[in-house]
Amino acid sequence: MELGNYVVTKTKPIIISSIGAIEKSNGDVRIIHDASLPTGISLNSYTTDTSCSYMDLRHALKIIKRNDYLGKIDLKSAYRSVKCHDSDYPLTGLQWTFTGDDSPTYMYDAKLPFGHARSPKIFQQLSASVCEIMKCTYNITCIAYLDDFLVIEDTFHKCQTGIRFLIATLRRLGFNISWNKIEGPSQSLTFLGIVINTCSLSLAMPDKKRLEFHDVILSFQNRKRASVKQLQSLCGKLNWACQMVKGVELLCGD
Repeated sequence: MELGNYVVTKTKPIIISSIGAIEKSNGDVRIIHDASLPTGISLNSYTTDTSCSYMDLRHALKIIKRNDYLGKIDLKSAYRSVKCHDSDYPLTGLQWTFTGDDSPTYMYDAKLPFGHARSPKIFQQLSASVCEIMKCTYNITCIAYLDDFLVIEDTFHKCQTGIRFLIATLRRLGFNISWNKIEGPSQSLTFLGIVINTCSLSLAMPDKKRLEFHDVILSFQNRKRASVKQLQSLCGKLNWACQMVKGVELLCGD
């Protein structure tokens, strides 16, 4: 509440979402709104038009040329940089019974909720707008997948300038930079979990992911059965790996 994320209210919100939490890979905790509950009267049940065209690895591969330089910038707590309009507050309700209280405290979430069906679309549109600003204002090429930005330029100096201008633009717009995740200019870096090498125009898994992927494949070799959840997980990993095969074709085709 001190950061302006939540607004306490004495009025019971129209919609009150459940609260959950998941641990991030770095050990931090991410608060999630279960916007699918209560069933039938949840925030997501009133949501339409969640489709969106995302910039992803394929977009990058259509732009990247041999020996280009790349720069990467990630945002920190990206959704929490986007304020909800006051008129939407009654729809972003939460409740929590604090220690020593006999009744719950009602709150509005003042920022874009993690768990709302339209949040990814809203944020992707904002990220795409930042890329347009970079192109129209500075003639710098970049793409964004949600909170992951990739600068693509043909010289070290122009890529370095692009990274600097992108950081300045994001900060001016109120976004928080994940400073320890800034990379580049480089002709080889990891974007969306895949290593892009512009000198060889190739894609590869990072060493840690390659070992994990190898172990998963081996674990299925001698199995006679697997649960639906295990098969879904395997299919997801195989589908992710296929990006690299298709990506090589796209790069070489250019």
